[in-house]
Amino acid sequence: MICQLRIIQIYQNMTSLKGNHIINLALLPKKPIIVDAGACIGEVSKHLKKLIPASKIFAIEPDKENLKKLREVKGIKVIAAALVGTKREVKYKPVSGKPKWGKLSETEGYIVNTVTLDMFKKIDYLKMDIEGAEKDVFNNLTQETADKID
Repeated sequence: MICQLRIIQIYQNMTSLKGNHIINLALLPKKPIIVDAGACIGEVSKHLKKLIPASKIFAIEPDKENLKKLREVKGIKVIAAALVGTKREVKYKPVSGKPKWGKLSETEGYIVNTVTLDMFKKIDYLKMDIEGAEKDVFNNLTQETADKID
Protein backbone atom coordinates (compact mmCIF):
# COMPACT_ATOMS: atom_id res chain seq x y z
CA MET A 1 0.00 0.00 0.00
CA ILE A 2 2.82 2.46 0.88
CA CYS A 3 4.51 1.71 -2.45
CA GLN A 4 1.27 2.42 -4.34
CA LEU A 5 0.85 5.75 -2.53
CA ARG A 6 4.43 6.76 -3.36
CA ILE A 7 3.90 5.94 -7.04
CA ILE A 8 0.73 8.03 -7.01
CA GLN A 9 2.61 10.95 -5.39
CA ILE A 10 5.36 10.77 -8.01
CA TYR A 11 2.83 10.55 -10.84
CA GLN A 12 0.87 13.55 -9.52
CA ASN A 13 4.01 15.70 -9.71
CA MET A 14 4.69 14.73 -13.34
CA THR A 15 4.17 17.26 -16.09
CA SER A 16 3.89 16.27 -19.73
CA LEU A 17 6.03 18.20 -22.16
CA LYS A 18 5.76 18.22 -25.94
CA GLY A 19 6.20 14.83 -27.58
CA ASN A 20 7.00 11.85 -25.37
CA HIS A 21 8.79 13.82 -22.66
CA ILE A 22 7.69 14.06 -19.04
CA ILE A 23 9.29 15.81 -16.10
CA ASN A 24 8.78 15.78 -12.35
CA LEU A 25 9.01 19.47 -11.47
CA ALA A 26 9.08 18.71 -7.74
CA LEU A 27 12.55 17.16 -8.14
CA LEU A 28 14.12 20.29 -9.65
CA PRO A 29 15.69 23.23 -7.81
CA LYS A 30 14.08 26.68 -8.13
CA LYS A 31 16.61 27.77 -10.78
CA PRO A 32 17.48 24.57 -12.65
CA ILE A 33 20.06 24.21 -15.38
CA ILE A 34 18.39 22.33 -18.23
CA VAL A 35 20.01 20.82 -21.31
CA ASP A 36 17.68 20.12 -24.25
CA ALA A 37 19.77 18.05 -26.66
CA GLY A 38 18.10 17.56 -30.01
CA ALA A 39 16.04 20.68 -29.36
CA CYS A 40 14.60 20.77 -32.90
CA ILE A 41 12.57 23.99 -33.17
CA GLY A 42 12.41 24.52 -29.41
CA GLU A 43 8.98 23.24 -28.41
CA VAL A 44 10.26 21.47 -25.28
CA SER A 45 12.62 24.34 -24.39
CA LYS A 46 9.81 26.87 -24.79
CA HIS A 47 7.44 24.79 -22.64
CA LEU A 48 10.09 24.32 -19.93
CA LYS A 49 10.85 28.05 -19.88
CA LYS A 50 7.16 28.78 -19.45
CA LEU A 51 6.85 26.24 -16.60
CA ILE A 52 10.08 27.32 -14.90
CA PRO A 53 10.84 30.97 -15.79
CA ALA A 54 13.96 31.06 -13.57
CA SER A 55 15.53 28.11 -15.41
CA LYS A 56 18.67 28.38 -17.52
CA ILE A 57 18.08 26.34 -20.67
CA PHE A 58 20.73 25.25 -23.15
CA ALA A 59 19.15 24.05 -26.41
CA ILE A 60 21.50 21.97 -28.57
CA GLU A 61 20.56 21.47 -32.24
CA PRO A 62 22.64 20.80 -35.39
CA ASP A 63 20.00 21.25 -38.15
CA LYS A 64 20.40 24.57 -40.03
CA GLU A 65 16.67 24.98 -40.72
CA ASN A 66 15.59 24.11 -37.18
CA LEU A 67 18.13 26.56 -35.76
CA LYS A 68 16.33 29.47 -37.44
CA LYS A 69 13.13 28.73 -35.48
CA LEU A 70 14.99 27.73 -32.32
CA ARG A 71 16.71 31.12 -32.17
CA GLU A 72 13.26 32.76 -31.98
CA VAL A 73 12.56 31.11 -28.60
CA LYS A 74 13.06 33.74 -25.91
CA GLY A 75 15.09 33.13 -22.77
CA ILE A 76 17.18 30.15 -23.87
CA LYS A 77 20.81 29.72 -24.94
CA VAL A 78 21.05 28.09 -28.36
CA ILE A 79 24.07 25.91 -29.12
CA ALA A 80 24.39 25.22 -32.86
CA ALA A 81 25.99 21.80 -32.64
CA ALA A 82 25.40 18.08 -32.30
CA LEU A 83 25.76 16.43 -28.90
CA VAL A 84 28.26 13.56 -29.13
CA GLY A 85 30.24 11.35 -26.78
CA THR A 86 33.68 12.55 -27.89
CA LYS A 87 34.51 15.76 -29.73
CA ARG A 88 35.23 14.96 -33.34
CA GLU A 89 34.24 15.97 -36.84
CA VAL A 90 30.84 14.59 -37.81
CA LYS A 91 28.38 15.25 -40.55
CA TYR A 92 24.67 15.80 -40.13
CA LYS A 93 22.36 14.35 -42.76
CA PRO A 94 18.84 15.82 -42.78
CA VAL A 95 16.34 13.06 -43.43
CA SER A 96 12.81 14.40 -43.64
CA GLY A 97 9.90 15.98 -41.90
CA LYS A 98 8.53 19.31 -40.83
CA PRO A 99 10.33 20.27 -38.66
CA LYS A 100 13.44 18.62 -40.01
CA TRP A 101 15.18 15.75 -38.33
CA GLY A 102 18.24 13.85 -39.33
CA LYS A 103 21.12 11.67 -38.21
CA LEU A 104 24.82 12.02 -37.62
CA SER A 105 27.08 10.39 -40.15
CA GLU A 106 30.79 10.00 -40.65
CA THR A 107 30.39 10.18 -44.45
CA GLU A 108 27.16 11.90 -45.62
CA GLY A 109 25.69 15.36 -45.04
CA TYR A 110 27.29 18.62 -43.97
CA ILE A 111 29.88 19.14 -41.24
CA VAL A 112 28.50 20.40 -37.93
CA ASN A 113 30.07 21.58 -34.71
CA THR A 114 30.00 19.09 -31.85
CA VAL A 115 29.77 19.43 -28.08
CA THR A 116 29.94 16.97 -25.19
CA LEU A 117 28.22 17.02 -21.81
CA ASP A 118 31.49 17.79 -20.05
CA MET A 119 31.12 21.42 -21.19
CA PHE A 120 28.50 21.92 -18.47
CA LYS A 121 29.40 22.55 -14.83
CA LYS A 122 26.06 21.12 -13.67
CA ILE A 123 22.87 19.74 -15.21
CA ASP A 124 19.65 19.48 -13.23
CA TYR A 125 17.57 18.07 -16.09
CA LEU A 126 18.87 16.44 -19.27
CA LYS A 127 16.52 15.81 -22.17
CA MET A 128 18.09 13.94 -25.09
CA ASP A 129 16.31 13.16 -28.34
CA ILE A 130 19.31 12.87 -30.65
CA GLU A 131 18.21 10.18 -33.08
CA GLY A 132 20.34 7.27 -31.93
CA ALA A 133 23.43 9.22 -30.86
CA GLU A 134 22.43 8.74 -27.21
CA LYS A 135 24.44 5.50 -27.16
CA ASP A 136 27.62 7.39 -28.16
CA VAL A 137 27.02 9.99 -25.44
CA PHE A 138 26.44 7.41 -22.67
CA ASN A 139 29.21 5.05 -23.80
CA ASN A 140 31.73 7.89 -23.52
CA LEU A 141 30.38 9.52 -20.37
CA THR A 142 33.05 9.86 -17.69
CA GLN A 143 32.19 9.47 -14.02
CA GLU A 144 33.22 13.09 -13.46
CA THR A 145 30.66 14.27 -16.03
CA ALA A 146 27.98 11.85 -14.81
CA ASP A 147 28.39 13.28 -11.29
CA LYS A 148 27.41 16.73 -12.65
CA ILE A 149 24.00 15.44 -13.78
CA ASP A 150 21.24 15.40 -11.16
